[in-house]
Amino acid sequence: FVPTEVVLRSPGARMDEVAIDVYCGMDSTVFITEMGRVFACGNNADNKIGINKRETFIMQMKKLLNKHHLQVPYSINPLPIKDLGKHRIIDCSLGSTHSAFLTETGLVYTFGRNNHGQLGSGNALPREMAVVVKGLKNKPIMVTCSELATVVATECNTFHIWGSRPIIQSPLSTLLSGQPTDKGYC
Repeated sequence: FVPTEVVLRSPGARMDEVAIDVYCGMDSTVFITEMGRVFACGNNADNKIGINKRETFIMQMKKLLNKHHLQVPYSINPLPIKDLGKHRIIDCSLGSTHSAFLTETGLVYTFGRNNHGQLGSGNALPREMAVVVKGLKNKPIMVTCSELATVVATECNTFHIWGSRPIIQSPLSTLLSGQPTDKGYC
């Protein structure tokens, strides 16, 4: 194995984009650019890094009738995550079966397997495309994924957890105990 230069360029773009952050998971990698755009490569099982191609209604019917799949199971080259294209991403995390992305405005998007409710959709049903997590009471500032769960930290020092809840041990138990910030409340 030899170190290889990685080029981030959207299809049809004239210039490369500059990565300012890189996140590595067990079998995938995500790059966030200066403009907050996101590129991903690696294992995309269950669309866990969000690089599946969009399907029109006609494509969906062909898929049902002909078993024609539009999944991108793996990509060596970084591809743009189109579902996040209009959002500026400031944080992300890669779990073994899913991923989560935080926008500058505080939206949380998740991709991947949902068999334990780790996408935050309110159920454990499979999802083909991105899920926008709803019901967060305060603006998220950080997101992290475990194997089967997702945790969001907010600007008010509160936390939201969904999926198969991990066993919470110290020192994390102190953080999750609801201790107020220096401000006392938001």
